[in-house]
Amino acid sequence: MKILVFFFSILFFFSYDVTASQKFYIQGSLNQIFVDNPDIDRYNGSTSGLTFTGLDGTLEFDNDTGLGFEIGLKNISESNFRLGYQYSKFDLKFDKGSGAGTITDGSNTVNFSVSATKSQLEAIGIDFDNDVSLHMVNGYYDFNGYWETFVPFVGVGLGIASIENAQDNESAYSFILGFKKYISENNIYIGYQSSFITIDGPEDKLELEYDDINVHIASIQVGFEF
Repeated sequence: MKILVFFFSILFFFSYDVTASQKFYIQGSLNQIFVDNPDIDRYNGSTSGLTFTGLDGTLEFDNDTGLGFEIGLKNISESNFRLGYQYSKFDLKFDKGSGAGTITDGSNTVNFSVSATKSQLEAIGIDFDNDVSLHMVNGYYDFNGYWETFVPFVGVGLGIASIENAQDNESAYSFILGFKKYISENNIYIGYQSSFITIDGPEDKLELEYDDINVHIASIQVGFEF
């Protein structure tokens, strides 16, 4: 994947002449995922044996729990900057839809202005559940030196979102806030991170187009520096 080549190329560049202060790190995370309900652009048409008439609505998804990890390099060039590759995976679990318009398979019709539940849509062959994988390259600034073992940080990220039923991968952007607390001779730490991620609006395999998808990932982390 291009983003991995990009990350490891940068990492190799900065780690080629590793100074005493530079350290690699690896961390795992338990994530709680909160998804802002995405809107579907108005659509009329037929595909996969289904007819869409004036469909214009919002899809509601349940919150989910997922796992992730990150590897990277801290104190780059003896600074407070840190660079990491982050992978996280979660499920978009569809709950219901609302809005306007109808979808029919010729025998059954789902009316979004009345009710569009998961079971009603599955009855006409539509499943809005999606597995999502995020591959992010994150840059951080660690506020080292203010507290002995407590380090707040801010960051930004750029990456790729792979969505199960989307036609293509989509770009993703993030703003990050968090902190870490060293618990073992400045090598092992625990921490918390909030990632506010925007995924470019995808087009799914039913040719439905979505507005940008906003995701908040709240993470409890455990890491090790070496």
